[in-house]
This record gives sequence, C-alpha cells and structure tokens, in this order.
Amino acid sequence: MKTPPFTLTIFLILFLNTSIAFPQTSDSLYTIKSGIIHFHNFENNVLKSKSTTYFDQFGMREATEFIVIRDGEDYIRNVIVRDHTIQYVYGLSDKTASKQDLRKSYYYNSNPLLLKIEGDKNRFEKIGTEILGGKTCELLQNKDESFKEQICVWNNIVIKTVWEDSSFNFSIIAVSIDENVTIDESKFRVPDDYEIYDHEKTMEEFKKK
Repeated sequence: MKTPPFTLTIFLILFLNTSIAFPQTSDSLYTIKSGIIHFHNFENNVLKSKSTTYFDQFGMREATEFIVIRDGEDYIRNVIVRDHTIQYVYGLSDKTASKQDLRKSYYYNSNPLLLKIEGDKNRFEKIGTEILGGKTCELLQNKDESFKEQICVWNNIVIKTVWEDSSFNFSIIAVSIDENVTIDESKFRVPDDYEIYDHEKTMEEFKKK
C-alpha cells in the first residue's frame, strides 16, 4: 500500500476529523446517545496514527483525540472538541487552542455522516456490509470512477473511510466501539489554563501580511 507524504497524511486526518460538522437543522445526529470509538488511521515503517472519538447527546457534543507516534513515542497529540456550532482544536504540547464557528465553515454541511439526512447518498451506492469493532455497518462506495472512496456507516456514524487514487491510499477504520457509556465532562472542554484564539481573525491577520 502506498503511504502519502507525512504532511499530507496529517492534513487528511485533520480534514476528515474536522469536517465532521453538525447539521444546522436536527436535534440529534446519531441514533446512539453516547459512545467511544477507537480508530486505526495509518501505519508505516516510521509513523503510526490512531484516534479516539467521544460523543454524547446523540452526537451534539463530540471530541476526538488524535495521536501520531514516531519511533515509539508520541510525536503529535491534538484534540478536537466541538458542539453544534463551535469547534476548538488544541495540542497537548502547548497551552493554546483555536476556536472556529462551524456555521462559517465550507464543510459545515458536507459531513459524510449526514448521508441519510442531507441527501448526499447520491454520491454513493451500497455495495454490502462489513463488521468493524463488533458492529455491522452499511458499506458504501462513491460512483465517481476516477478515484475510490469507501465509507461504512453504523447508526449514522461513519466508522470507516478509505480513499484510493493514483497518488496514494488512505484509511481511517474503527477497531473498537463502546456505545451508551458515561463520558467524563472534561472530554468536551478546553482545559482552563489554555489561551483561546479566534481562527477566523487569525486567518484574516495572516492574509494581511
């Protein structure tokens, strides 16, 4: 399997995680009240990545811890915390967090989790089912033959994403799923000692330079 360049790999993981935006009109996203999903993202001779997603209130609150391991040690640790409208991204190596209004994001309504809600399922066709993390999910594949995109959906939750084209292959696959569990409130909050800056304002200032 081809492995994308490191920086591109990191971008893809963060893109796929941060693009899990919430719909503007639905009081809930998932049919499961709460859960913890452990994902295997990628692995090669130098790096491996894993992530864990926590969600509550049927997906209206969600947090993802993302870890890249190099030479047996944590190389990058990022956390993404979001509710219905606001997303925070912070690392565990410093004390800063970015804040983004999801309603202003291009990806706000382009979440593959919304296939059955927003009608995006026209991009995909069902090709079968698969068992991941002990759960049976609906396996869908994109209709565009220029590249291959596969997702597996369980209770409106995408627990597998596979992307393949002429340049590289990439996947995020659930390895274990715990449903309807109690999740510590701290998972959905930025630590109190972190400085929070506005993502949009920071980007505007950067463009002026």
